[in-house]
Amino acid sequence: EGVFGIPMARLFDTGVAGALAEVGRQWQTGARTIALEHRFTQKILDALHAIQTAIEEEDPSDLTPAGDRKPHAIIACAEACHHEIGAFMARILLLRAGWSVTYLGANVPYEEVAGIQELERAQLVILTYSLPLGPGDVRRCLKVLNALAQPVAPYRILIGGLPALAGTEEQYGSQLPLKFADSLEAFDRWTRAQYAVPSPAVSA
Repeated sequence: EGVFGIPMARLFDTGVAGALAEVGRQWQTGARTIALEHRFTQKILDALHAIQTAIEEEDPSDLTPAGDRKPHAIIACAEACHHEIGAFMARILLLRAGWSVTYLGANVPYEEVAGIQELERAQLVILTYSLPLGPGDVRRCLKVLNALAQPVAPYRILIGGLPALAGTEEQYGSQLPLKFADSLEAFDRWTRAQYAVPSPAVSA
């Protein structure tokens, strides 16, 4: 699954994420203007939207091939996070793996994330961060989500975009099961291992 035998998650990590990091470095050093950086970002988003549309058109049902309801995830960028590409790539990986996804976009209040999770009974909530956000922001997020969690709608939390936090889950004392993913490939492996989904063949 992927391109030329390379998994799509790895392509996202090494290709898209790598290119974005280089563009960000050029912007910081003045080698690339804000307009050029935004143009590059928008071209990536346009391509990701096209992939997402192709996947959803090929598999529009909320049911698995076996007739069961697909596992459901909510994806959002954390409060004060306006960088959507990582979250959007996670969306595509889940769609390809046979999930149903509600995508909330950038800068979503944590209370709103909790409300949508309870409404839709999603099994997984994914929040993406970008610098300068850090552990303090994660702790505030977890405080809100744990306080608002309803026993009738249990779920897990996966946080991406802060690779240095991978492996430190126990330090955060979350009552809700917590996972930090340090890459999209790690995210893809973890979700496939935790949730077995009979996925359709998708050509996108």
